[in-house]
Amino acid sequence: MFGFGLPELIVLLFTLTPLVLWVVALVDIIRSEFSGNNKIIWILVVVLLPLLGAILYFFVGRKQKVTSAFDSVTASGRRFCSDCGEEVNPRAEICPNCGVRHGSQRR
Repeated sequence: MFGFGLPELIVLLFTLTPLVLWVVALVDIIRSEFSGNNKIIWILVVVLLPLLGAILYFFVGRKQKVTSAFDSVTASGRRFCSDCGEEVNPRAEICPNCGVRHGSQRR
């Protein structure tokens, strides 16, 4: 009665895969930091060109993310400087231990 055959699985694959790819791309863009207006541009590209935009984002856009110098975060939320390895305030832009200015931080 409700059995799935090969045609139904193919339709399901070609329907769900682009949808999942699109959602993952949007979530990754929203959660990431970009310089300038790149975040807005990538959101527009992915929304207006769903499948092509998501594929372009994964091949081109992910390389444009701004990385934080305080990338090392423990489960308790403590952050560590990537230059000296010492613990720093999560809101700090300058490491008090080594004095290195870090351009962007994740919030």
